[in-house]
This record gives sequence, C-alpha cells and structure tokens, in this order.
Amino acid sequence: MNKQANTIDPTRVQIAREIAGLSKVELAAFLGVTPRTINTFENEGAPGKHRDALATATGRPTGFFTDESFERIDVENVLFRAAKKVPQKAKNESTSLGAVGLQLYARLVAPYSLPTVDVPTVDSSSPEIAAQRIRTAWSLREDPLPNMIQLFESRGIRVLSLPKAIQKLDAFSYWYTDGKPYIFLNTSETAERVRFDLAHELGHLVMHARGATEGANLEKEADHFAAEFLMPSRAINRDMPTYADVSTVLKLKKKYRVSAMAMNYRGGELGILKEWGLRQNYAELAKRGFRLGEPGGLTLDRSRVIPFVVSQMREKGQRMAQLAAEVGVTMQDVNGFLFGEVLAPVSALKQDDMQGSSDYQPPVLSVVR
Repeated sequence: MNKQANTIDPTRVQIAREIAGLSKVELAAFLGVTPRTINTFENEGAPGKHRDALATATGRPTGFFTDESFERIDVENVLFRAAKKVPQKAKNESTSLGAVGLQLYARLVAPYSLPTVDVPTVDSSSPEIAAQRIRTAWSLREDPLPNMIQLFESRGIRVLSLPKAIQKLDAFSYWYTDGKPYIFLNTSETAERVRFDLAHELGHLVMHARGATEGANLEKEADHFAAEFLMPSRAINRDMPTYADVSTVLKLKKKYRVSAMAMNYRGGELGILKEWGLRQNYAELAKRGFRLGEPGGLTLDRSRVIPFVVSQMREKGQRMAQLAAEVGVTMQDVNGFLFGEVLAPVSALKQDDMQGSSDYQPPVLSVVR
C-alpha cells in the first residue's frame, strides 16, 4: 500500500525507533497502540497526530517527523569493523543514525562544490598491492601520510565522526546511493588509532566496494591494506634496522604517525624484527604505557571541510540550530557528527596538518553558483 498523503514518512518512523533502540513492542506501548500498528506506520506511514508522541518516545525533534521521504542506509551494505561481533540491534542503531548524519552533511555542504570522488576500486588485488596502487594513484609515493581526514576529503570521501551514542563501534564505511563514499569515525580513540581506522575503512571502500560485506577475511584484508598504506613495506624495510630497539620503534612511530605497537608489529610482520626482539620491544612498550594508550601521541587529524563551512555560516549570521531544525536533528547530533566543531572556536589549521607528501593538496571548496 502506498504512503497516504499528509502522513509521516514510514522510513522516518523506523529510523527514529532504531536510533532510540526501541523494539516495535516498546514503541507501541508508549504510543498506546498495537505492535501491528507500528508495523503499519513503518510500511505505510503514520498519521500526523502521532508526531508529538513519536518525538517524545524516540528523542527525535518533532521536525524530523514529516512526510518528506527519507533514504536509509542499507545495513547489509555497510562495512563494520569486527562485523560478526556487532549485534544486529547496534548495527541498525548505527546505520539509522548514520543516515541522519548523511542528511545533515548533505544540507551542510549543499552551497559548496566539494572535490570529486577519486577512490579507485581494485577488488581483485591483494591488500598490499591495492594499498600501493592507491598511493600511486594519489601521488603519495612512500612518504609518511599527511593529515588523513583532509587527504580523504581531497579525494571526495565524506568523513564524519560518530556521536557518543554509537561510539561502541570503532568505525564504519559506506558507498552511498549517490555514488559517494562515507566514513564514520569513533574519535574517542587515540589519534593514531583513528588514523589506522581511516586506512582500514579505505581498504574496505577500495577492495570490498558496494556490497561485498560477507567473508571471514574482509577484516584481515582491510588491516593488511591499512598497514601497507600507512607503513609501506619498502619504506619500513629501508628505515627500520634489523633488531631495532624501542627507541628506534618510537622514532619511526613518530615519523609515520602510527601507534608504537603498530610500528613494532609491522617490523615483525615484515620479518625485520625477530621473535625475541619483537617480544622485548612489546614488553618495554607496555611498561611505558603504550599497550593502553599513546603517551605523548598525536592530536586528532582535523577536517578542512567542516570548520570551513561552520565558519562561513558564522560569518553570514546563519544559525546551525536553524539548519538542525530543518533537517530534524538535535544540536547534540550535529556536534557529534561534525567532530565537535560546532561548539569549538574556529581557528587556523596547524602547520603540522600539512605534514607528509609534497604532492598532497588539501581539499578546496568553492561556492556553487
């Protein structure tokens, strides 16, 4: 049956319920209807008279419950970290909130022309070859990588942060129906871990494009891609001497902007470090606090797109709260998706954001005329 006129879009009802973590039975009890009625709401639409009750039950703004069609993210096409360990309920919650984030991002950047998508897919290659091909395509050579969020933005990848409500996940990526790739990041991790997550998700986008979400080796393949992308084998073989000690590992960790544990593991993976030296380094790194964190580590890579757009809105006197109301999201959602930039002062990017390949150029935005 087609959606009736002047009713709340059915997908909006389902999205709101899943974000709230409610079952159909729980939502039905709150609204004083039957679960079968909720099923009808999510297939045919809900009468407008339930708008306030739905908003109260799910915590979504009233403005979210309109008759405007809403495109959800197909959970089957999402590439989750450790997918088998993520409960289905958490996947639904994450992808539903992610769909809201995509709507917000689209409205936010609509006045601007973002870089075109340049993410080659190399599904048939080994992870290492795939990473090497992307480095070649992006003219990165074997240099340590620059600010990775800006690097990805410059290649047309849309990067958002995960609100605290779904930070139980490390990250996930998705090729959206508009042909653009999106990555959602958990920024509560260390900056080094976030950079690895970015590389891991790029591996999924490159090797497991558009729906290839099944298979026991996908996560391992993405990890191997990330290791080669961040720490190219030829470069590490050149820079890491045999039997490298902790001081050398820490020096290379700083150069390649990765975690100390990842750099040590890479040395073992490439056969540079032998078992005894590898274990000795792990033990010493653990004593220094590197097992649970990254002492003296990096600051989180920063988006160029989001601070630019937020600053432009401020200069023009445009209120983010108004845009949020139009999209039907909370300000907490907005700040959660946009790396906290909405509540932070807009400041000049640090010079070290540009570290890395001399061929790298940050994303350039222009106003759509």
